[in-house]
Amino acid sequence: MLCLNLVCILSIPLSPYLERELRSDHAGETGAVSIYRGIEAVAKWRGDLDLLAFARMHGKTEAEHLALVESCLPVAMRSALLGPWRWAGWLTGALPAVFGAQAVYATIAAVETFVDQHYQQQIDHLLQHGGPDGLLELLLKCQADEQHH
Repeated sequence: MLCLNLVCILSIPLSPYLERELRSDHAGETGAVSIYRGIEAVAKWRGDLDLLAFARMHGKTEAEHLALVESCLPVAMRSALLGPWRWAGWLTGALPAVFGAQAVYATIAAVETFVDQHYQQQIDHLLQHGGPDGLLELLLKCQADEQHH
């Protein structure tokens, strides 16, 4: 795998474990982008400019993560069920936003905690078993961003 600014181009096949995990990362980042789109839609409707700015800032980060994961996972290996992930993500963002910023922040904290742990499992696997060049750095970057949220 060749990584240019954390954009990966696979040059070797992924192990079945890493393929499953990257497929899961792809679905999760797809859902995450939709979470922030749901928050953004409700924030616009409510006229909540602070929440709107929050959704746009974090949504941009999640879109970057999605692009990074997509650069490492050929189209043929990606989930065929992205529609439900988008729908579920949008609702996961929009429903708490109806109740206000505190509900959104609590939801995001729960989601980000799960994602942090999920990335850590993959990082631990790569540290123990190795993997394609650049993948560890990509996961560490995404995890650091999630922890920052």
